[in-house]
Amino acid sequence: VYGCAMSTAKPELVATAGGDDVGRVWNTDTGECLCALGGHTDSVAAVQFSFDGGLVATGGLDGLVKIWKSESGELVQTLEGPGEDVTWIDWHPKGNVILAASNDCTVWMWNAAKGTQMQCFVGHGGAVLCGGFTPDGKQMVSGSEDGTVRIWGPKNGNTKSTLNLGEAPITSLAINTDVTLVLAGDAAGVGFLCNLETSKIVGQLEGHTDGIESVGFCTSFPLLATGSLDGSVKVWDSSRLEEARHTLKHEGAVVKVIWHPTMPWLYSASIDGTIKLWDGRDGSCLQSFTGHKDAVLDFTISADGGLVLSLIHISEPTRLLSISYAVFCLKKKKKKRYNK
Repeated sequence: VYGCAMSTAKPELVATAGGDDVGRVWNTDTGECLCALGGHTDSVAAVQFSFDGGLVATGGLDGLVKIWKSESGELVQTLEGPGEDVTWIDWHPKGNVILAASNDCTVWMWNAAKGTQMQCFVGHGGAVLCGGFTPDGKQMVSGSEDGTVRIWGPKNGNTKSTLNLGEAPITSLAINTDVTLVLAGDAAGVGFLCNLETSKIVGQLEGHTDGIESVGFCTSFPLLATGSLDGSVKVWDSSRLEEARHTLKHEGAVVKVIWHPTMPWLYSASIDGTIKLWDGRDGSCLQSFTGHKDAVLDFTISADGGLVLSLIHISEPTRLLSISYAVFCLKKKKKKRYNK
């Protein structure tokens, strides 16, 4: 299982991306699988709901993106274009337009409702590993194996600027809500804070001893976060990047970090089987979400920050034994756990 998503508009709906070539939509209240999204001929690598929750998209290692009605599982469109694996997908924040990136160095954009191709973004010299629309939907940003971050104009498909950040692949990036800064992390463990308007590097975030898997901006406090394969999460003051404000520890590689939408709280997930909630201001651990018996592969939170959806798998070298996901309620400190 490669990923999960929770609908912003309909938080009772979650979706999972499976190594069995199938995506699934679930109801978090009952644990019921509402529909199976079949049709891919290789593993489903990415899944995401549209802005209004009406559609869900799956991106596969077969190079296809499929659009489905989220509650019925009816196939709406099959979008073709990428010549290799789809690495990530992202919906426009205000409409039914979707991006998909590929190992073939390209990013594609379609009108998901009509099935028509709108753009193909060409220019990277390596697989496009991370990216998405800016929060206002007016630009697209992508990070590549070639060590660059590119800012694109969605309307004309042209590169507006290119940030050359070194030789290491860019593995993660985030854009602040004001659309003025981009935070990128690379496979060498270095973070870069860059100005989107001037295309200049504001500062480097150094201290990790392995690759950075996830980065994020806090919306309620001037803080940044980087999560690394070295098992640590570092919290940084945006105005003082020379040294991390806090270094927060897991017992295994950190796979993802997400800031709470309204508080200076940071969630982090690890292959140690836990998700932790930290106060970014003082570095204290506010809560530890436990119960999984194996590595957490992915997680997401609801729009109000009150629900956490986590996903693991328990596997042998050659076959998937089971999939488990848990929905944790932050305020009530209760969890619902389902095994399928």
